[in-house]
Amino acid sequence: MSGATAAGTQRAAERGRAAGLPAFAYRTFGRTGLVTSALGFGTYRVDERTPEHAAALARSIDRGVNLIDTSTNYTDGSSERTIGAVLAARPREETIVVSKVGYVQGQALALSRAREREGQPFGDMVKYMDGCWHCLHPGFVADQLARSLDRLHLKTIDVYLLHNPEYFFSDAVKRKQTGNLGVLRDEFYRRIASAFVQLEDEVQRGRIAWYGVSSNTFGAAPDDPEATSLDRMHDIAERITPQHHFAVVQLPANLYESGPMLTANNAGGTLPALTYASAKNLAVLANRPLNAYKDERLVRLADGVVPATPATVADQMAKVAALEARAPRKGVAWGAQLVTAARSAQNLQQWRQVEAQVHAQFGLSLREAAAGVKEAQAAAFQTWAAEYTGELNLLMAALGTEAAARGRAANAGLHKILDAYLPAEVRGWSLSQKAMAALLHTPGITCVLNGMRRPEYVDDALGALAGPDFRTPAALYEALR
Repeated sequence: MSGATAAGTQRAAERGRAAGLPAFAYRTFGRTGLVTSALGFGTYRVDERTPEHAAALARSIDRGVNLIDTSTNYTDGSSERTIGAVLAARPREETIVVSKVGYVQGQALALSRAREREGQPFGDMVKYMDGCWHCLHPGFVADQLARSLDRLHLKTIDVYLLHNPEYFFSDAVKRKQTGNLGVLRDEFYRRIASAFVQLEDEVQRGRIAWYGVSSNTFGAAPDDPEATSLDRMHDIAERITPQHHFAVVQLPANLYESGPMLTANNAGGTLPALTYASAKNLAVLANRPLNAYKDERLVRLADGVVPATPATVADQMAKVAALEARAPRKGVAWGAQLVTAARSAQNLQQWRQVEAQVHAQFGLSLREAAAGVKEAQAAAFQTWAAEYTGELNLLMAALGTEAAARGRAANAGLHKILDAYLPAEVRGWSLSQKAMAALLHTPGITCVLNGMRRPEYVDDALGALAGPDFRTPAALYEALR
């Protein structure tokens, strides 16, 4: 298959509008000449072993989404294979495919280690940690691009991005090697330039159409040792050739991570990343719209459904404690620990993370306890363990209900702030839809990437396009900063 075309993507937009999406649901994709949906399909956790993922992707395309974002390392290539299978049944020229390169994990890590053993290592390797290296060397870029094309069953990837190149800085910070930051940055941008030369060559070969960079630190303050400079990268592309194909950037943006909207870190400290990108006609992909880092904690920008439970925490804890008091074997007492752990969870998502750890540890603890039970007591222990496990699960459900209620209560203040800046038609929406709508209407953002692994997630995200067209004011992000 060849790549996306201006006529093909325009056709996709016309069909989407005819199906009911508003005019603002489609935008010009920077200087590429393509047309993109304002909502893109992010495939971070998509894999081919889960049919629901392919069904969600197909549904999103059928309902008007025509940009798909993936990476070489997403589910170790399974994400790209899923996309290839879904696109095989659809007009290739209508869909913009974005992939990324840089992470050395899974198969890529095994390959890199094998090459080192053979005395032919990829150059400029950043060995950040045992299971995660990083590389932007031209040889690695060319190798991984070939593998992505094969998995996607494509002749051309429309946009190929260097994926989180700031790992070079993160590694230096980790090793306490940031003493001469100027020298470090010069080496970083030398590597960027080398990769850009390779990417320009790949454009000439027809294996990619456009390229760019995905960085988590485009919105960072200029004095941040891990900051990446969009204007410096653009200057590098200009120096390589005035007819360069550097056209797309990707960055995290959400209600709390507003550096790309507010932090003046480009053009001599005068322009935020989004403003600079607009001035250079660069398309901007915003990722992590609903997963924000606030006060060094991950916050899910969604209300969450408060699950109904048959008992309160207090009642269920009393039942668990009674069972623990008559346990046939000492050492299996989890109730009080669970209640203590639950207090750290400020919402249902955080509780689910605690709950997953508890399930794994509890299962191990129970097996170890069972192994030490005398044969004559084995049947009594199994009967007790089954009852205890059931009551403990009900306690966890009750704790989840409390965590979800805490999250909704905490979100009430956020809803109030958003409602002061968003149109009246939006104020009755869920938090996830308000958060998405704010980004969809933020000047400078071309497409918002959302993880939509289930068909119902697709429908919820598309709901954020149902309201009126408006311009999200910078004051909204200032109020939440």
